[in-house]
Amino acid sequence: MTAAALAQVGHSTHKPHGWIASMLLHILAVCVSILVFAELKPAAQPEPFRWEIALAQVVAPSPKLEPPAPAPVPPQPGRAATGTAAPIDAAEFASLFTAEAPRVWHALRRMGVREADLEDVCQEV
Repeated sequence: MTAAALAQVGHSTHKPHGWIASMLLHILAVCVSILVFAELKPAAQPEPFRWEIALAQVVAPSPKLEPPAPAPVPPQPGRAATGTAAPIDAAEFASLFTAEAPRVWHALRRMGVREADLEDVCQEV
């Protein structure tokens, strides 16, 4: 190719004509669609919309059966029979706490208690 031919690459005189033709075609399409939509009229409804609702009859609730009362727990030795715990000595409490605290700690961890709150929550349990 010569230098003159390379200089004219990309400089076509047909591009502006194609752009003008595209614009005229789009303008014509918009005008035709405006005329078509201007002729359309929405169909009027004979009456406004109504919900078709069927009302159900109210059924009287059946009598609820109460669950059976739990069996009474026999009193344990060293505990008061009135349902309140009898006081225990400090050594018994310390041994009970030492034996059960790890299980409570792990259970609380599995339930999602934060690490920072574990000690306090474990003591509250």
